[in-house]
Amino acid sequence: MSVATLRAGDVVAAVDTDAGGRLVSLAVDGLELVGGVGADPLAYGWYPMAPWAGRLRANEVVGADGTRHALPATFGGWAIHGTLLAGAWQVDHVDRGSVRLSAALGPPWPWPGRATLSWVLGGKELTSQLAVHADAEPFPVVVGWHPWLARRLARGGDVELDVPATLMAERGADHLPTGRAVAVPAAGPFDDAFAVPVGAPVRAVWPGALTLTTTSSTPWYVIYTGADDAVAVEPQTAPPGCFDAPVAGSGPGWAAPGVPVSAWARWVWEAAGAP
Repeated sequence: MSVATLRAGDVVAAVDTDAGGRLVSLAVDGLELVGGVGADPLAYGWYPMAPWAGRLRANEVVGADGTRHALPATFGGWAIHGTLLAGAWQVDHVDRGSVRLSAALGPPWPWPGRATLSWVLGGKELTSQLAVHADAEPFPVVVGWHPWLARRLARGGDVELDVPATLMAERGADHLPTGRAVAVPAAGPFDDAFAVPVGAPVRAVWPGALTLTTTSSTPWYVIYTGADDAVAVEPQTAPPGCFDAPVAGSGPGWAAPGVPVSAWARWVWEAAGAP
C-alpha cells in the first residue's frame, strides 16, 4: 500500500495510490466515513470507475465502427466498474491538501488512452475530478465514483439517504437496466440507477452525528443499500448497461484525441446541530 495523506485542519483523508487511487479513509470530527463490505477491491473505499461504470451487457463494448470487443469478467461473471480500480496510479503531484494521479488504459481495454484523477481536501469538503483521454481513435466512456459509506458511525444513528431522483432505470433479471424508466419507489433496498438533476444535493444523514452532501456534474447515481455494514452512493455520467440500452436518452460519452470525457464530484459535511 502506498498512501497519500491529505490534511485540512482536523480532517484527514488517505488515498491509496497502489489500489486504484481510491480513498481509504476520511476522518471527520473523529468519525470514519469510509465504509466497505469486504476485502475485494470492489468492496471497500471510494474508488474511481473508468473507462466504464457498472456492469457491461454480455461483457462487451462496441466501437464507433460497430466492432464488438469482449472484456473479461471481474466479479460474479461480470466485467464491472472499469479496468483501473485495483491497479497502481502514477502520482503526478501531491501536497498537504491534494493529489493528482494518472493511469494508462490498455489491454484488456481495446483502445489506448489514459485516465486522470484528482482529490482535493478543504476544511469542510472533498472534491474529485476524473477524466478519460483517448490517444488515437474515439471510444465510448462512462466515468464515476463508487463511494462506500459506513452505514453507522462511532456515534449517531444508521445512515438515511435523501436522493432527489426524477426517475429510476428499470432493472431486469440480469441486474442491468432494461432501457425503460420507472417511477421512484418509496423504499428499498436498492441496487438501482436514478436520474438526478445535475448539481442537486444527494444527502447521507447519520442522525445525531453528521450530514454528508454529494453534488456532481453527473446526471445519474447508482444507490446500493443491500449490505448490513455500508451503503454505496455512486455519481456517474450514465447508467450501467447504457452502451447497449440507453435510459431516458442517456448513453455513454465518447472520448476522442483532445476531447476527454470528464466529471467532477464534491462531498461536503456538516456536524449535526451546526449553525
